[in-house]
Amino acid sequence: MGRTFATRAIADLMRLVGRLSVDAAASPELKPAHRHFVSGYLTALEATGIVPHVELIRLKHVCEVLLDGNLTLQELRAMKVSGNDTDPTYLRAVTLVNRARVADAAALAQQMDTSEVSARRLIERMEADGIVSAPDMFGVRTLKAAEEVRHG
Repeated sequence: MGRTFATRAIADLMRLVGRLSVDAAASPELKPAHRHFVSGYLTALEATGIVPHVELIRLKHVCEVLLDGNLTLQELRAMKVSGNDTDPTYLRAVTLVNRARVADAAALAQQMDTSEVSARRLIERMEADGIVSAPDMFGVRTLKAAEEVRHG
């Protein structure tokens, strides 16, 4: 009950973009259509005044990163169980780690323009979700989820 309408709208958008990202990874030719759909959603949020313009710009950037990333259904399920599937910052971090194929706090902090401490916290959340492994003896964390096999 304490969540605002804007918060719910953003959470719904993040879930939608996560699913569209999985779909786009399976069928890259659908990516332009997904981008237009997300753009329409963002336009509706702006037109109704639900989300401030500055937040919309940030959300648009996050959505673009997510659609270009290759999230898997396995990762989305893990994030949904932990409740992390609605956090734009976390979803963007997962996408960037997927691209790099390794979780490096310094690199993630630079890509996200945040502190290394914040990046480490995001990576720890990924470890809790089962997306990355625990650090090895050199402190390197790798992607834990195996590539999905798609049939059909």
